[in-house]
Amino acid sequence: MAVFQLSRLTWIPLICISALCEEPVYVQSIYAPFMRGSAWKRYLGVWFYPGWPSGAVYTLSICVLFFTTMSWMRYTPLPESQFGGIAVAAGLCLPLVFANVLWPHLHKKWWLYVLVQAVLLIGSFALVQKAPRHTCSTLYGTDYTLSLLPISAFALAFESRRFCPVPGATALASIGIFLLLALPWWRVWQQVRHTENRSRAALEEQRQHG
Repeated sequence: MAVFQLSRLTWIPLICISALCEEPVYVQSIYAPFMRGSAWKRYLGVWFYPGWPSGAVYTLSICVLFFTTMSWMRYTPLPESQFGGIAVAAGLCLPLVFANVLWPHLHKKWWLYVLVQAVLLIGSFALVQKAPRHTCSTLYGTDYTLSLLPISAFALAFESRRFCPVPGATALASIGIFLLLALPWWRVWQQVRHTENRSRAALEEQRQHG
């Protein structure tokens, strides 16, 4: 059972990271299947189009769904579990802020993603080892600092003697991450919509001449 739970915790981040590291592709033939038939197919593209914008939506959705399901299975408070899903999704999306805000024209973002996430995690583990042992009734600066990094806060949860998570700090950090990502997301998504329209127009033309 423990191995099964560990495998679930492994493959979900790997799928999300793979989706977050994809480059957007503006090719009409890729979008054409979503433009045919019912309107609901177009909405599926928000999750399944190639590129990190859809990857971000997919990551947020799958993390919230996973934590919600775990809440039902373990009878834990639902809002708390959903907040955990949002925080983990924000932590997984954090390297995209560096990649798309600081280096928007950089291709092959996967190596930068791995580098940023590794530096944050290694730095967090190094920082928590220097923190004094304490209970959650007394919070230290390291508690607030590491709680601002959602993935670090999640990964360090077992360090109960040296780290106490501060949910308020993690919530503010999660909101900040998504807000910083919103503008580059919207810019890329406008190009996706433009490709959708061209694909739809091409299908209409084929239908008229078919």
